[in-house]
Amino acid sequence: MMAPRLARLRRLGHRGSMLSAAGIVALAAGGGTAIATNSEAPSGAPLSVPPTASIDSADLATFAALRRPQTASDQFPTQLVVAGPSGANAALARRVHGFSQGAWLVPGHDALCIFAQGGGACEPSSAATAGELVEISGNRSTPGVEFLSGVVPDGVDQVTARRSDGTVETLPVHENVYMDSVHGLFVSVSFKTASNTVAVQIERPPAAAGLG
Repeated sequence: MMAPRLARLRRLGHRGSMLSAAGIVALAAGGGTAIATNSEAPSGAPLSVPPTASIDSADLATFAALRRPQTASDQFPTQLVVAGPSGANAALARRVHGFSQGAWLVPGHDALCIFAQGGGACEPSSAATAGELVEISGNRSTPGVEFLSGVVPDGVDQVTARRSDGTVETLPVHENVYMDSVHGLFVSVSFKTASNTVAVQIERPPAAAGLG
């Protein structure tokens, strides 16, 4: 599973390895296989903090998916255990409706996480609000295929994904989330808000750049 670095509109920590002690990890309870990580924790930050007890008011105001009441279908996969510096609480998760694949938004302490398509990431709430919560992942069963998942604020109903072959695709947004896959690499995503256009560039270290 790939964990390429994401270069966004603001300076964020680089994506580490899947077992990075600094990142949030979702571990399969039986085999202990890490499937997700987030940006590097700030220097001196605790490697893991207790999960948040409630959803931050800023996230509630920005993401409609978090405002709706929980239902039984929102349950986060029981075989996964979430821990890390974000304070993500799987008990507060919302499963995103509108996709055939499972996708979850998981709130943390002034942070938001997305888990989808075998990958996961967390960012500060301010970065998620700015559209900078983007996850790129892949797996050995589909070599050469890259999976894209991301979060946008209320009011955004579509995003544009640009691929390494020059093609672009307009992706629908369901409950603040978009997803896509490509046999190759994603270059950027962009979307329009009421006041401006946001563009998120995706960079990779040289080793990952040749995977497509």
